[in-house]
Amino acid sequence: MKKNMFQIDTFRNRLLIVFAGMALILGLCITLYIGYKASAQMTQSSGQTLYATAKNISNTLANSLTEREREMVLLSESPFFIDTDFKNPKLQLKLDQVQQSYKYYPWLGIANPSGKVEVAANKLLEGADVSARPWFIEGLKHVYLGDVHEAVLLAKKLKAINPNEPMRFIDFATPIYDPNTKVLKGVLAAHADWSWAQQVLKTALPEDAAEKGIEVFIVNKQGEILYPYKSIG
Repeated sequence: MKKNMFQIDTFRNRLLIVFAGMALILGLCITLYIGYKASAQMTQSSGQTLYATAKNISNTLANSLTEREREMVLLSESPFFIDTDFKNPKLQLKLDQVQQSYKYYPWLGIANPSGKVEVAANKLLEGADVSARPWFIEGLKHVYLGDVHEAVLLAKKLKAINPNEPMRFIDFATPIYDPNTKVLKGVLAAHADWSWAQQVLKTALPEDAAEKGIEVFIVNKQGEILYPYKSIG
């Protein structure tokens, strides 16, 4: 993990902490920028508070992503998924139940090895060709956790959880293998709505964060701001 970098802005009397704790999570490189409007004399306790806040946010985001990724893997390896024919109505019902258990899954489905969606929660995008989507290409080979991106196929089919922002997703995917032949049956995938990050931050930030002037920015490995949306552009 990279060391924290501290920089004083003499004009705005600002402390910028760059905490790169998310760089270890399956290719989703997230850097947390936490800005703190400090007084002229910053105490050691303030620095410790900022470090603790950064670490807490990083761990909370990491745990949430890991939980979603683990859920996909467990589903793909469960007897119900590996033994059931994709045309079985019970499989579609199971996907519905999984989606309903986590409101930040706007889409959950299974594509066959050719890239055609065979079954999906609420039958959304069934029959669609997803062979060119990164989650499918990578999901054929291994467990995949993608970068945040705007909705492509679902943009006109679903309403965004936050009406003031475009729909953005993080993709999770994993291969499904036949338990007997070990032949690839398809790819199980889920799109997690990026708005979940706001809820994660609410639980990770101290209650007096606004009063202390603490601001959080999440950026990807290219340096593009992912959160908050108002700062994108």
